[in-house]
Amino acid sequence: MTMQECWDAVTQVTTAPRVQISMMLAAGLESSWQSVAQYGGGPGRGMWQVEAAEGGWHYGRISVADAMNPVTAARYMLGDFQRASLDVSDADYARDPAEAYGEVAFRAERPAARYPADRVAARWATLQPFLASKGVGCRHRAAKPRHAPRRAIHGGLWRGFAPHPRGA
Repeated sequence: MTMQECWDAVTQVTTAPRVQISMMLAAGLESSWQSVAQYGGGPGRGMWQVEAAEGGWHYGRISVADAMNPVTAARYMLGDFQRASLDVSDADYARDPAEAYGEVAFRAERPAARYPADRVAARWATLQPFLASKGVGCRHRAAKPRHAPRRAIHGGLWRGFAPHPRGA
């Protein structure tokens, strides 16, 4: 599996950029974007290292074979990433995107310990050129109100509006 195959799986299950980016970073942190069995023989399987005992099921919801399938695993993990992405504020995404997306990955994956900051930074740096090639920006600013109050400019005209053709 490659980063592209991970991206293909993620974009099949969600169109939300924050969730996509978080899932991509988490796959990098958990498996280096590879659909593999956990290193050292542990129970984790697939890109997101879903813990499924060999021949068994993860909490009765996903088999080992499904955990190894990128699309099925992405669909399985989607809800956790959606919830976790809502727990991180717009200000956090704007201030330090790598840390914010790392926090989402931590909350969604729930590993025994936090990911080391240098590992998050390394995976984030690896991920950036790939996301840029897909046209996905990682700097999220706080959302602007849709209908910001208009300010009158000289002559009593409203910014962005032409005078009425029949006069004022």
